[in-house]
Amino acid sequence: MQYNIGDKVRFLNDVGGGTIVKFIDDETVAVLNEDDFEIPVLIKELIPVNVGNYDAPKLTQDDLVYENISKKQKQQEPEEEPEEKEDDTISTLLAFVPENQKKLTESDLELYFINDSNYYVYYNVMIKFGAFHVSHPGALEPNSKIALKTFKKELFRDMDSLVVQSIFYKNKPHNVKPAISKEIKLNPVKFFKQSSFAENDFFYENAFIIDVYDENKQEQLMPEISPEEIKRAMYEKNKSEKENKARQLRSAKRKEVREIDLHIHELLDDTSGMSNKEMLDVQMEHFEREMQKAIHEKVQKIIFIHGKGNGTLKTELRNELKRRYKKYRFQDASFQEYGFGATMVYLH
Repeated sequence: MQYNIGDKVRFLNDVGGGTIVKFIDDETVAVLNEDDFEIPVLIKELIPVNVGNYDAPKLTQDDLVYENISKKQKQQEPEEEPEEKEDDTISTLLAFVPENQKKLTESDLELYFINDSNYYVYYNVMIKFGAFHVSHPGALEPNSKIALKTFKKELFRDMDSLVVQSIFYKNKPHNVKPAISKEIKLNPVKFFKQSSFAENDFFYENAFIIDVYDENKQEQLMPEISPEEIKRAMYEKNKSEKENKARQLRSAKRKEVREIDLHIHELLDDTSGMSNKEMLDVQMEHFEREMQKAIHEKVQKIIFIHGKGNGTLKTELRNELKRRYKKYRFQDASFQEYGFGATMVYLH
């Protein structure tokens, strides 16, 4: 049996199944199960399924006959031409739609890919977790959208970015459009902000809409430039590079000190309906993300402003430093600048 990435399968000698996300070698594939874990499985120990329902009953002979008749009828039906928009530019978007519209900042989210153009599109939306990508490939008709996956809210903590690749075409003579590949960094804090979810042109529900590529905007960003302007820009660029190099030599030994404000009003626009525990979770997730970023970027010191308050955030933050970051020294930040409301961590 030959399989492709994206095929739904179930396990021959075990309960469950999932989606094939990559080939490890000639005999083994990685299967992403319902809990978003990749499991290596021998190809010979897989059984293909049509829709991912692992307990679906087998089709009877009557079912197969009816299915064949339905397929023939669909083939004979004339295809409806998709409704076209006025201009012929390409535009693609991603949308996160909360399943529970009454609790926008708490609900699980459905991810959609939107093709807002008069072109057909082959797409691949890849979800990046650390060094790994999980692909969601497919084809989409003009001016339409497709649901790709439902995300649990806590999954955003581990998700780094979305990578979208697109190729556009028509079934008749058309202008050639560029193949698009774009990585979109995700800020988990935005998914906890009420203002991120708004009315839009694609759903009856409020949604968090992200532009992937808009040809109109690209054209606005790239006006025609005269040869004189190019020469002047090159001169300014060379001059700027020399000045920057001189500044870098002067400050080569100087390390960055980064300041992070963990006050909840700096992280969320609206906290109505959130418990103290939920707000603390948002603050600690932001602390963890900024710590990892500072370590990766070799920042010398990082200051977390937590405020004095009742001390809950300060205690939780320092407990986490003792538990997960034992090798880094920390202390109260400058009393003159922050009072007792900030902690400084020495990273390098």
